[in-house]
Amino acid sequence: RVLLTRDRPLLAACERRGIAAFEPPGDEPAAQFAAVLKRFGLSAEGARPRCLRCNAPVFEVRREEALGKVPPYTYLTHRRFSACSCCGRITWEGSHLERFERVVRKLGSEDVRTWRGHG
Repeated sequence: RVLLTRDRPLLAACERRGIAAFEPPGDEPAAQFAAVLKRFGLSAEGARPRCLRCNAPVFEVRREEALGKVPPYTYLTHRRFSACSCCGRITWEGSHLERFERVVRKLGSEDVRTWRGHG
């Protein structure tokens, strides 16, 4: 395991204690993502998405299961939803993810779509 952080005091503490840590460069999340893939020789292919709230695995759910748990407009305009296996949070693929994918593709990680859990 490697701790990913931009917190300089935390990085220094890790170094003193012999804990593996990496500081992704820059302020752009897509560039940081690409840097992590490159630094550790990783591929997004085969990775499974995790809950942003609790980090547990998420899984695709039937659309009907999202009814009443997501904003009405979101339910009307989206067909695919996922749920966290731990906290139950319902998520969907929004325009932010599409923008992120475009940026990451420009950075050279063509396999980014596979980590969304539907690849």
